[in-house]
Amino acid sequence: MANFFIRRPIVAIVISILMVLMGLFSLKGLSIEQYPFLAPPSIRVIASGAAYRRDELDATHSPQFHQIEGLYVDENVSVADLKGELEFFMRELFGAETDVEFRPHFFPFTEPSLEVYVRSKALKGGEQWIEVAGCGMVHPAVFEAVNKARGDNAYDPEKWSGYAFGLGMDRLAMILFEIPDIRLFSQNDLRFLKQFA
Repeated sequence: MANFFIRRPIVAIVISILMVLMGLFSLKGLSIEQYPFLAPPSIRVIASGAAYRRDELDATHSPQFHQIEGLYVDENVSVADLKGELEFFMRELFGAETDVEFRPHFFPFTEPSLEVYVRSKALKGGEQWIEVAGCGMVHPAVFEAVNKARGDNAYDPEKWSGYAFGLGMDRLAMILFEIPDIRLFSQNDLRFLKQFA
């Protein structure tokens, strides 16, 4: 059982987008070869929102936090693409000298799945590795679920691939602004909040 879920999972967002794009008419009986405009487009999505997980509340963990999710689907997307994009982003965010490390992990909608850790001299405690994101290649079962919802095989997992990632905005803010306790974000203490106004 997964210990992490999102109010609006990226899979639901993808299915919703596809249903809006293609939902005005039935796809059954139509082929992409006959009607090339029915060919699935590549997908590039960035979404933010609240996320929830089973976690004990302490200075660095919260059962509710804010997350930015990304999804990229196209032909021939690889783990190298995923790693390159996230390494570039982390170095832009934390500085060019930032070390980025990917460690194996499990997330239910991606395979392989990875956690992203950074280490930067620009950050307090610069020699310490800090987890900042989860990511992975979109699992073929996700494409099969999209195809089932569409009623066709447009996103054939043999042809299409993609990656997804999630960045905890609260954790990034803690790192960038040296905030010692994640609970400060939800306590509405004006002494804390006025620093950012």
